Amino acid sequence: MDFWQVASLSTIKVKGVGPKLQKRFASAGIETISDIIDILPSRYEKIPQQTPIGNIKADGRYLVCGEIVGTGFFGRRFFRARLKDDTGVANIIFFWWAPYLSAIFGKGKNVCILGNAKIVRGKPSFAHPTLVSPEDRKAGLKPIYFLPHGLSSVGKRRFISIVKSALALLPDDRFEFEGYRFSPKSAYLSAHFPRNLDEAKVARRALLSFEVLMNQIAFVMRRKRRSAVKLPVSADELLRIARGIFPFEFTAEQRRVLGEFACDISSGHGMSRLLQGEVGSGKTACAVVLMLAFIERGYQVVFLVPTVILAYQHYRNLTGILGSRANIALLTGATDPLERSRIMLGITSGDIDILVGTHAMFDERLEFSRLALLVIDEQQRFGVSQRMRLLSRMEGGHLLMMTATPIPRTLALAYFGDLDISTLRHRPNPVRVETYIRDFSARERVFNYLEKRLDKGEQLFIIHPVIQETDEVSSLKDGIRRTKRRFPGVPSAEVHGEMPASERVSVLDDFRSGKVKILVSTSVIEVGLDMHSANLMLIESAERFGLSQLHQMRGRIGRGGGEAICILLTDAPEGSEARKRLEFLTHSTDGFEISEFDMLSRGAGNIWGGEQSGRLGFEFLSRGLFSSVIQSGRELAEKLVEKDPMFSLPQSRFVHSALLNKWRFPLDIAP
Repeated sequence: MDFWQVASLSTIKVKGVGPKLQKRFASAGIETISDIIDILPSRYEKIPQQTPIGNIKADGRYLVCGEIVGTGFFGRRFFRARLKDDTGVANIIFFWWAPYLSAIFGKGKNVCILGNAKIVRGKPSFAHPTLVSPEDRKAGLKPIYFLPHGLSSVGKRRFISIVKSALALLPDDRFEFEGYRFSPKSAYLSAHFPRNLDEAKVARRALLSFEVLMNQIAFVMRRKRRSAVKLPVSADELLRIARGIFPFEFTAEQRRVLGEFACDISSGHGMSRLLQGEVGSGKTACAVVLMLAFIERGYQVVFLVPTVILAYQHYRNLTGILGSRANIALLTGATDPLERSRIMLGITSGDIDILVGTHAMFDERLEFSRLALLVIDEQQRFGVSQRMRLLSRMEGGHLLMMTATPIPRTLALAYFGDLDISTLRHRPNPVRVETYIRDFSARERVFNYLEKRLDKGEQLFIIHPVIQETDEVSSLKDGIRRTKRRFPGVPSAEVHGEMPASERVSVLDDFRSGKVKILVSTSVIEVGLDMHSANLMLIESAERFGLSQLHQMRGRIGRGGGEAICILLTDAPEGSEARKRLEFLTHSTDGFEISEFDMLSRGAGNIWGGEQSGRLGFEFLSRGLFSSVIQSGRELAEKLVEKDPMFSLPQSRFVHSALLNKWRFPLDIAP
């Protein structure tokens, strides 16, 4: 058996793990030897020089060694022992008791302990010290573990013994390819029990590199195996389409994106592409060109959006752009039954070319005639399972996803290879929105400033994190009352997700036309709305929103020219993590930079599963991202799969075993 096959065996195979502990491990998600060794130390503590007990005169952290000369209990379950060396006596206290304590600190035992000492009645007293083994003293480092919930009573000393036994079972296999070398046993040993911190860093990077490589191999294999409708379309033809429907010339970046589209859809492999760009960079224009290319060849397109308001906007815009070139329908939860039935017939017959809609399109009764392209706007609002439900209805379909600010999961998928990525970094008419942080105590001064701007005829968004009143944050209901009191002569309105869709659309139309000057809203205005007249935004309790949300919301203003100002009101104290996140937003207007910051601070969810945030699903990728590691992993994966797609060579079998036994990739990915 190779390394990965042995690592996939049950924890019961490890010395020190009996049926009871195996059950406790399983309840904490630890079922295999691999699961045990993946629990790396949370940190390493440097072992200081030994201090004679008699030399301890002040509180501090010390290493002391000696003989246990007495034990006992005090209180209900407090355990105490006395440690003596040639210079004095120290007290050891545990504010709980377990049988193993009596065994470790039994009378006559010689031990070394490391801990924080306090001088009590002239003697040093150590509460809950760490036992230091001769091996730890020799290495100069002690691994410190943070055990999963439910395993704290296992004891860290016992867990270290189990880790050593687990590593002893594993063979010392090695992988070499194109100058890359990896020994999993050596890497794990050095990560758990390094001789110095540099060795620990090298080992962790080795584990990270191999994990990235496995990730990239799986992505490369999946993309090569996915076939789709082949459209023999060139970049020049897509550009011809663009010139036929838009009165402006595409930018160099947009032309490059059209070229990438052409390569995808003419390759015979399914397009799986993320198009990301700031508000106003021309993402939708590129998508419209792609849609028309499919329609001209008799295929149907679905344009999926997260909100009814955005669906109405896209429907109206597409109808205006394409005119008679395409039959476009709109399907939302607000669509009446008669219209819904007409749409279903049109979809089945093929009369409808583009279906724009929201979650209503997940209706299983929808049967498409020749659906070949799924376009998703603000894709972060949809789960992977929802996306796959629509893709499953396409025989050899293509997928294009768009976003103005990728959230962590989006960035992870693109970064690690599941998606090709197209980027529009520059806007034809760039907008600068100045962003400021103000405390709640400055609210009146902020209102005074906004009042002066409103007197000039400008428009204002006021955003709240919740609708109904709450003791914790400023609500929309509080806000609309405050707004009407503070700006009595200025027309104001509210909009939020609990309002009927038709009412929301009506309010936004009034704001767009200038009939309403102050719009008090929730984050319902976050995605994709065209509001060219507003230059002011006030976000209440800004710390309650994610950075991506805040960046999206401030993208609603400044699109028609003029001085755009976004003010973040918060009660987050100076120096707090929440405040630091907001400060990052005031310094950056780069959506991609903001997304990466968000990803590093929040995680990116499980790549293969359904979670949207948290750990990446790969043990070591969740402990840090290294662009160079990811790039080299991608290049190496492509070479390996190209050279040996069936994993028949000896070095490839090592990878094959890792994919199946360690990462357990879905069967449609691993060979």
